[in-house]
Amino acid sequence: MTTLREGFKEARQEAHDRAKGEGWAMTPVYGGPQKKRYYLPDGREVMALPSMRDYVKREGKVVVESGTRDANYDKGWLETPPQNLKVTCIHCDRWHDTEDDVVRCGTQRNAMVQKQEQAYRKRFKIGDEDDVIKLKSEVQELREMLKKVLEKV
Repeated sequence: MTTLREGFKEARQEAHDRAKGEGWAMTPVYGGPQKKRYYLPDGREVMALPSMRDYVKREGKVVVESGTRDANYDKGWLETPPQNLKVTCIHCDRWHDTEDDVVRCGTQRNAMVQKQEQAYRKRFKIGDEDDVIKLKSEVQELREMLKKVLEKV
């Protein structure tokens, strides 16, 4: 059973798809650089300027290929809607084939973060939380001693 909100959302999407099929859903561009429609591997549409870049492919010192290409394709964007949708990863902002790949990416990323934190603590000689607790207790003792000294004066 769908809610009223879901029903409106589905109806709006159906109307949009119908209009797009007839050519009416294109956003008009008046003046300025013309935008191009790209598709993300998860099925979303993006209207963006083509990012044209010069490139040169070399094998050793010999130029094999050179020309101009759209750098948006390097981001993983597609010219046509994808047939097999991919899953957006919340950890690396890229796309993976399955949910298991997303979970694996998250565990790898967490392991990398842990390793970097350990290296940071070692490099800058930062101790654990136990050191902070000890330091707080020592500061408290110093405050108490200072109060006793001030009371005597």
